[in-house]
Amino acid sequence: MMDDKLVYDFFLGLPKDSAKLLIYDILDFDENQIEYNHNFIQWIFPTKEKSQVNDKAPQISEKFEKLFLNNETVQENFCKSCKMFLNFIGFDCSCNKGDNVITNIKNKKKYYDLPSHNFLRITRVLNSLRQIGNGSCSKKLFAELEKIRNENRECKKFSVI
Repeated sequence: MMDDKLVYDFFLGLPKDSAKLLIYDILDFDENQIEYNHNFIQWIFPTKEKSQVNDKAPQISEKFEKLFLNNETVQENFCKSCKMFLNFIGFDCSCNKGDNVITNIKNKKKYYDLPSHNFLRITRVLNSLRQIGNGSCSKKLFAELEKIRNENRECKKFSVI
């Protein structure tokens, strides 16, 4: 069973997730909470695939994209959660309607340096962005990751996701 309504309501700020958190609680996480809590990422980046690590994580269907694109509050809260996580891993995202820019933050701890469990999280982000109708953001994040990988190819600090 797909959880489109549950995820939609979550982004509206209505119900609590399986860890009893509201979207607004997650948006207030500090870096330690983001790094060491693992059950929230599936909520802020829902996908059509079943989570292999959190059996209580919601799954969205093809219908979720339409729900997502038709509600500004849902889009804004998703964007806020995306900005929060991207900032955590070392990227800045400026979301202006129709044009999003994702850039690497210089002189910030990189939570994607090897070895890192955040590679799985980044893969989830890319998939979620694409699956809910933000394919351009997914492409821009991937392009920035590729740029970093190419810059660091010789020192092997970064590998392909």
